[in-house]
Amino acid sequence: MSIRPEGIAGWRSVVRAACVAGACAGLVACGKPGGKAADPAAAGRSVVVASLTGGISEAELSAMRWEDIAPTVEVCFKNGLTAQVLVVAAPLTQPPVVYLRGLLEFSREHPEQALAEWAKLDPAGIPADHLYAPWRLSAAGGGENRYAAPLAAAVKEGRASALVEARFHGSLGAYRDALSAYLRSDAAAWSPHDVALFRRMRQHAGCARDTAVLVAGALKGGRVPKSLLKDLAVIITEPLVPDKESIAAALKADPALAKAATVGVARLLALRQAFAANRFREVVDMNRATEPLEAADETVLLTFLAAAKIKDQPMTDRWGQELRRRKPSQDINQWITQIRTEPR
Repeated sequence: MSIRPEGIAGWRSVVRAACVAGACAGLVACGKPGGKAADPAAAGRSVVVASLTGGISEAELSAMRWEDIAPTVEVCFKNGLTAQVLVVAAPLTQPPVVYLRGLLEFSREHPEQALAEWAKLDPAGIPADHLYAPWRLSAAGGGENRYAAPLAAAVKEGRASALVEARFHGSLGAYRDALSAYLRSDAAAWSPHDVALFRRMRQHAGCARDTAVLVAGALKGGRVPKSLLKDLAVIITEPLVPDKESIAAALKADPALAKAATVGVARLLALRQAFAANRFREVVDMNRATEPLEAADETVLLTFLAAAKIKDQPMTDRWGQELRRRKPSQDINQWITQIRTEPR
């Protein structure tokens, strides 16, 4: 599988995101795949020592636990020890060490080597929060993703941390679920990877306001890392409609997003055509299972009007409530009431 550099943006950002997820107190117990939340006192330690006399021990690496990966990677980053650690760790076969090699290769922008290392591991034996980086990188390459099912199951069963759950849903475009999970996460653990997801969620019509409220609340709470303050402040104030260059860059950087955009445009075109041809029941049926929060503004409006036309009261109320949520004003409330009550 060939992965272009633009296939996944922010290599070290994703690596740091994976490390933070695995290191935060209260997350899934790294030593027990699928286990319960870890005791904060059981935080990991770096098995690599930043030392001029050489702090890379094969014996220490061999004994590394899953919870030791995050602090070890941080020491490698801060002290330029990545290449040396990879040499010493090369002959080792312990799962945490194999995973570490993949993570360090990932950070060096060697995606094929990273996936080759992770392919040596059984996904079922990788702790839930550590599945995110392999899943994200595999998704960028297209084709079968052997980490998708285990990670999805971990999220569904509550075995992943709130932060990994939020990133998982956000990467898939399930922004309502992502927002819910981010509200349960610790802003102190956010990374540039989360900032990128917030920016995408802020541009989504159904989540723009709630994302801004979430970010503003986190900034007010004072737990956001200082390195992210400026970028998060910009997210609150930046225009809701990105320029063409920004859209093109986002689609190029994320194949999954490009595919979703293509499907979304085709669906919206079909919705417009059905509405213009007065096939109102078809419009309603197209969106009967759609979550209003995740729909585009035009979809919300056309579905509300179509439901009112065919006197489908539950759908009229459901999509009318979403219109009110997005456009909270007395004029909109009066207009919605008029549409709901006037004869068809």
